[in-house]
Amino acid sequence: MTAATLSKKRLQEAKQAVYRNHILDVGEEVFAELGYEGTQVKMVAAQAEISLSTLYGHFKNKMELYRGVHARRLNELMPQLNTVGREQSDPLAQIVVAVEIYIRFHMENVNYLKMHLREGNAWSQANGLYSPEQLVNWQRGLETMAGTFKAGMKQGIFVKDNPMLAARTTNAIHQVALSQWVEDGMKMSPEKFLPRLHSQFIRSFCVPKKISQYLKQYGPENR
Repeated sequence: MTAATLSKKRLQEAKQAVYRNHILDVGEEVFAELGYEGTQVKMVAAQAEISLSTLYGHFKNKMELYRGVHARRLNELMPQLNTVGREQSDPLAQIVVAVEIYIRFHMENVNYLKMHLREGNAWSQANGLYSPEQLVNWQRGLETMAGTFKAGMKQGIFVKDNPMLAARTTNAIHQVALSQWVEDGMKMSPEKFLPRLHSQFIRSFCVPKKISQYLKQYGPENR
């Protein structure tokens, strides 16, 4: 392959990547507004100001576009979450840091957050998850959190209970908190939002004799 041919090929690939990301951005926005069932591919094409054939050149149907939106965001989020276990040894710190990464990500990618909220399914359950990308990462995240709860219960950090139930309840707390944040106009910054969420988590799951200690460490009083 000549230098000119290689340069032309790279330029074409770059253009295709720009088109693909533009379609994903617009698709995410439309899914956030209308939900999966309410979205039509032609709506995405119209809002993206491209032809339907151009969109189908990148995504063959609505489900593939929907999966593409999730795959892109999860490819951004999951590597960040996967570092937590290696960098934090304390179970409470692991959950706190993971929650900070997860919540910040969704507060910074509001349309992606609204996609989750629009579907109306409980974050504590797999029902209503359309794409394999969602399901696989939801299950993996839940199992990881349950394992962290189990370790923390053994160490006397968390009240002894069913670790999986604790993980599911934590997901539900996140859903309610982020839903309220959206309803309130998304005005509160992560710096104010997160310590309040940590405080709620600590009061819900940590052993009573250590709550004051952990609140001083992670709660609003320390921010």
